[in-house]
Amino acid sequence: MRFLAVCLALIALSVIPVLAQSVPASHPSMTITSGGGDYRSPHEVVVDGVQPGSRQMLVLFDPDGQQTIFQAQTAVTGHATWTLNPPNGQWILGLYRLVLPLGEGRAISETFVSGDHQAHLFAEPFLPSPTSVFDFVGIGLTPDTSVTLDLVLTAGQGEHLLQTVTDASGSFSLFVWPQQFGLPFFAAGDYLVQVSTIKPGTEFRVREHPGSSSLSVDGPVVKGLDATLHLRGYQADRLVWGMYAGLHGDASGEFLVGPTSGAGSLDTSVALTLPGPGQYLIGSPIDWGETSFEAIEPTATATATPPPTPAVTPSAIAPTPTATAPSRLRRARALFAPHGPRSLGPSPGQLFRQDTS
Repeated sequence: MRFLAVCLALIALSVIPVLAQSVPASHPSMTITSGGGDYRSPHEVVVDGVQPGSRQMLVLFDPDGQQTIFQAQTAVTGHATWTLNPPNGQWILGLYRLVLPLGEGRAISETFVSGDHQAHLFAEPFLPSPTSVFDFVGIGLTPDTSVTLDLVLTAGQGEHLLQTVTDASGSFSLFVWPQQFGLPFFAAGDYLVQVSTIKPGTEFRVREHPGSSSLSVDGPVVKGLDATLHLRGYQADRLVWGMYAGLHGDASGEFLVGPTSGAGSLDTSVALTLPGPGQYLIGSPIDWGETSFEAIEPTATATATPPPTPAVTPSAIAPTPTATAPSRLRRARALFAPHGPRSLGPSPGQLFRQDTS
């Protein structure tokens, strides 16, 4: 595994005040404007729809899995603009992922590329364990173009064609779970992934690791309620980014949890956005660890119905009773208070700069 110790760069920044009457976007969003895709260009990050006038955290994962944490002040509109500068004057080759936590464990992310404008195909993470999510990364390709990948599994377990599309920068990141091929895990051994426009293909190896990262989910998960996640064997004091998807690998959402304990463990809850009941896949591609879980619809709450009122024969003494509509019992469900990854403490850095113009 290539990820290293956590790199922290929490920087207190300020923005020019704007009118308090402005209304933030209903859904948080983040865009990254590429500076050219080379090793030295800065990148502009624009965030909208986050908590107005708050300190917002972002986490940057580099191609080796190292993470850098930033923190800055948003405007009262829920909008902010920052500039990402290459550390030590230069990015490294590959795909970077910037993650924006949304609270309750939820997150969104965007990517940008650093390269030499040549086509490259990477198989991530480095030396994955059998319980890992593969991340196939292509850069330097034709923008907005369909791409077919040919994945050859180890030990004659089969060959599979995978479809994806490059983005405007000519890159893609395709996540693959063993359950997509009817496997409980990826067997240890040698694998090959190929793209017709990138020669030769990329060979990589799956290897068992003592004390490898593991991820489990208490189930079944009730749709609309938080899911309880258990992480074991992860790097200590680390924020863990991951995603969940349907059985065919179609992404449903992302999460960011942590930090892990000194022993690399974490028990936490995440508000998953699930389209419906069924089987789902969840994993942390950068840090190994994946599993599947079942989602079910919430159980309907029974409505108390009073017994029928006996009929009374009208008479001069006993008038006909007036029917009264039965009252319906309503139960309110308390929601978990929003929570997010806590700050790990400040340290100096020049990678992240807020635009105050």
